[in-house]
Amino acid sequence: MRAVSGGGPSSGPRDAALRVTLAGWTVALEVEDGALAATLGRVFSAFLAPAAGTSSDARLVLRAPSSSRPPPAVRELPWLEPGASGTLRVEGEDYAAVLSGDRTHADVTGAGRFPVETVLKVMLASALAKRGGLLIHGVGPASYTHL
Repeated sequence: MRAVSGGGPSSGPRDAALRVTLAGWTVALEVEDGALAATLGRVFSAFLAPAAGTSSDARLVLRAPSSSRPPPAVRELPWLEPGASGTLRVEGEDYAAVLSGDRTHADVTGAGRFPVETVLKVMLASALAKRGGLLIHGVGPASYTHL
């Protein structure tokens, strides 16, 4: 896996074809791979923000790795490592990301939607915490009765 270069993510406004709004928080997704961008558009279709006139609270840039690695059969939790100036490095078996100190910018190196979804969760958790909220994951069992 290629390490994300530099001490922190790139900054500055950029236009993105895909904007997603979750819990009132809008993130611009910049993805080099057109097929992946289309997949993310379908996955997040219920959360797409209008392209025109919508400002973004955050930005995530996904770049392809210099050499591809197959995704692991079983995913482990990402490794989190604090960096200089409050940055945060998020790393998995086949991806790496650097988040800005305020968690509003992320540069991700990886392939597929898993790195995007993982880093989005970290960024969203931070945004919700700043507003007094909490990101939780829940599941519930279902029982089916066959007649």
